[in-house]
Parts: sequence; C-alpha cells; structure tokens
Amino acid sequence: MSDTRRLKTLLGEPAAALLDGAELRAWQPDPDHAPQAYYLLRSLDEAGFRALAQRLGLVVREAPASPDAVWQLPADLAWPAWPAQARPGALLAQGQVGALGLWLRWQQGQGQGQLQAVLLP
Repeated sequence: MSDTRRLKTLLGEPAAALLDGAELRAWQPDPDHAPQAYYLLRSLDEAGFRALAQRLGLVVREAPASPDAVWQLPADLAWPAWPAQARPGALLAQGQVGALGLWLRWQQGQGQGQLQAVLLP
C-alpha cells in the first residue's frame, strides 16, 4: 500500500484533504515494518490552514518560540526544505485525528504560506 493511501485510511476521509498537493516523506527505520512517522510539506495560505485545522477539529494557536522535538527530523531522514525552527508568527494546531497523532504548523514562507505536518501512527 502506498504511503498516501495508508495515510488516507489512518486519517479518515475528512482529513484526506491534508494530503492534497503535499510532498510526503515517511520514516521507516525497519523495512519489514510500517513507517513510524510521516512528514508533510505543502503550500497553503493562512486562511486555508485555519479552515483545514477547523475541519479536523483542531484549535489553532501561536507556535512556541522554542523548537518542539516533534519538528526535528530523524537523523537518517534528510530533507533540506524542512524547517525545524518556527519563524515569528507561526501557527500551530495539534491533536488526535483518526488513528494518528497530528501536529500542524503554518508559517509564512518566501511569498507564500507553508504547511508542515508530522503524523505519528
């Protein structure tokens, strides 16, 4: 099963919109087992982020200034486009969605907004 199909199953239909147009990485340290984490990036404006969080039943708040460990990629997962540190004005929403723990962070990028997501089965 592809990572996208597996995530749609784990998230449930309302949350599948999270994956639309997203770049996805799976962290699978043992190839004989399912991935232990998924990381997602996609372009999205602030209004779209707030609407998505509301649809998922998550409350949006200001992201903390100090980095949260959940945003640090595993050492063996290289993704240069992944920002571990939140920029000033970043927003955060987190909670249980379907069968996954979900962290969403939105921040203004260079001319566009960027959504990051960490999904933990």
